[in-house]
Amino acid sequence: MAKKKAQIPKYGTITLKGIQYYRTRITDADGKELSLYAATCEELYEKQLEARKQVEEIIFHRQHPTVAEYGEKWLLMQSTKVSASTLRGYTRDMTNYIIKLL
Repeated sequence: MAKKKAQIPKYGTITLKGIQYYRTRITDADGKELSLYAATCEELYEKQLEARKQVEEIIFHRQHPTVAEYGEKWLLMQSTKVSASTLRGYTRDMTNYIIKLL
């Protein structure tokens, strides 16, 4: 059976320094719009797919932190409540007995 060919969308064009580029915009993980440029539609389509994949990975990673990242966040929250020596102890214990084992 023949492989289905990807349908490449039509992109707008822009001229920069006398050279014509294709342009599209995507929204990044922070909600800002980014412009992507390429010389051909196919190249821009590949860039767009890769950028969307990276944005999805960043959003997933933010929603599902690792134990080490969560531990660092917890230590930061505790730093205002406990003394410096207690915080050092918490940091040492978390590093030695939780993060290293995982």
